[in-house]
Amino acid sequence: MGPDCPHWVYTPFHTICSGGHYTASATIQDTMIGLIHTFMLDSFISNTNHTPTRILLCRLASFYYQGLVKKKYNKHEIAHAHLLDLENFSSVIDLMSFCNLIIFINVLDFKTYMYNKYIAANNVKELTQERLAAIEAFDFNAVVPKDRMRYQHARGQAYALIDWL
Repeated sequence: MGPDCPHWVYTPFHTICSGGHYTASATIQDTMIGLIHTFMLDSFISNTNHTPTRILLCRLASFYYQGLVKKKYNKHEIAHAHLLDLENFSSVIDLMSFCNLIIFINVLDFKTYMYNKYIAANNVKELTQERLAAIEAFDFNAVVPKDRMRYQHARGQAYALIDWL
């Protein structure tokens, strides 16, 4: 089953189902469309928020950056086979779609729209007044700093990929 395909599981008895998701470079554009649909339709289309998907996408951005911009993998390595083949326009559109998603990755994170619960009462005493004022003025989401840095790094790699094209 390809990405962005509606599916359901029906069983005549109570059943525990387990599954997973596979992200392939050849279907990356459809995967990106599916992620946007899942974000917009939320619980109507999916019963879970796939938080690890964003980490995987950031790692995929690093992989594409290392393979395409830095030329880390030669044609005889197994990893090279997983890079986008930019010999046709469809692959270029796939890469552009992927970069677009990475640039806006924090927009598609549900935590961006939740209040910041990261700062604990015992943590506040360690922060400077300047940092506390900045948090109070601007920091209204629940994306943890580690994920923010991950998103920023991946976003930079996406911009570098676009410049490389």
